[in-house]
Amino acid sequence: MIFYTADLHFGHKNILEYCDRPFQNVNEMNETLIQNWNNVVTKNDAVYVLGDMFFYELPAQKQIMKKLNGKKILIRGNHDEVKGSRKDKMKLSDYLEVGWSEVVLDMLIIKNFGLTHDPALCNIDLSMKWLCGHVHRLFVKQGNVLNVGVDVHNFTPLNEEQVLKYFY
Repeated sequence: MIFYTADLHFGHKNILEYCDRPFQNVNEMNETLIQNWNNVVTKNDAVYVLGDMFFYELPAQKQIMKKLNGKKILIRGNHDEVKGSRKDKMKLSDYLEVGWSEVVLDMLIIKNFGLTHDPALCNIDLSMKWLCGHVHRLFVKQGNVLNVGVDVHNFTPLNEEQVLKYFY
C-alpha cells in the first residue's frame, strides 16, 4: 500500500506553538507521530513524505527513521536541508544514510497525482490532482490540491483510498 504525509517536523519545539499541536513537549509529539505512523504503515508499504520531516542532526534523524515502518521517499520541503540549528546543505549521501530510499527535489508525478511540498507549484498543471504539504492548518483541500500534512489528518499518514475520497 502507498501512504502520503507531510510536515511531521520531528524535533521542532516551536511547531507545537505555531500549529497549536496538542502535545506537552517534543518527545510526546515525536512518540505520537511514530506510533500513529506505525499503526497504519507496515514494513512492506511505501510512504511519500512531502517535505519537512526533521529538525534534528543526522544521528537523531537516523534513530527515528529506523523506528518508522515502510520504504520512505522524500519530496524535499523548505526545511529538509536543515541539520539541527545549522543551515548546512545535505548531500544525497546524507539522505540515504539517514534511511530515505529516494529523494526528489521539487515534485514527482505518480499514479495520476502530482506530489510536491509547496502548493504554489501545483499551478503547473491545473488538470492534475495534487498532494502537498507546507500549509499546515491553512487548508485541507482547495480545488485540485489536497494538503496531506499531519496537522489536518490526526498526525497520521493517509493511504491511497483516503486520498481518493477527497477527490471523488
